[in-house]
Amino acid sequence: MYQNTFLLLNGNAPKDTTSLKKADYIVCADGAFNWAKHCCKPDIIVGDMDSILQLPKDIATKILPKNKDCTDGQIGLRHLIELCAKSITIMGYRGGRADHEFFNYFLLAEGTLKTSCCIEDDDFFVQIVNKNIKKNIGKNKIVSLSPFLGSVHISYTKGLLYKIQDASFGLCNVAPISNVSVDDTIEIAVKSGTVLVFYQK
Repeated sequence: MYQNTFLLLNGNAPKDTTSLKKADYIVCADGAFNWAKHCCKPDIIVGDMDSILQLPKDIATKILPKNKDCTDGQIGLRHLIELCAKSITIMGYRGGRADHEFFNYFLLAEGTLKTSCCIEDDDFFVQIVNKNIKKNIGKNKIVSLSPFLGSVHISYTKGLLYKIQDASFGLCNVAPISNVSVDDTIEIAVKSGTVLVFYQK
């Protein structure tokens, strides 16, 4: 089992790639290799290879047909799940095509169904929460919550400036956006539904 794995997508290259140094296994989805080659050596590149500038000869590849019913990122994610990855971090999810960027949140949802999965960007971590969680993020960090796929009922939050207590939020309700941590550790208890949580780095 791989403890700390990464899925690299063909969006904007992250400025901070230091977390990749702790990776046990790295999957590149097609054109993500164009930026990843400057900061790491992936274990495998997957995709139809329509975006990669030059395919390396010293890295394993899984070449897919151009006509398929899933994205290169999905194939990469499922490859990590098949390896029984304990933790998957997705990078490079923003800045590509608008439809791909939107779909990457659903990619996060698919990963969360099977294992611990999050998105890491230069300024935020993104996680899907559908139960009670505690997370150490430090004080004075922005924490935004957004209903995902439908309404959500939050039993309570702790460690946030604007407390949420036994409240429901629909898809068009932005009340949980731009909260701030007042303790090092925050707690979010979700009674029903699914929440996208953005933690400031």
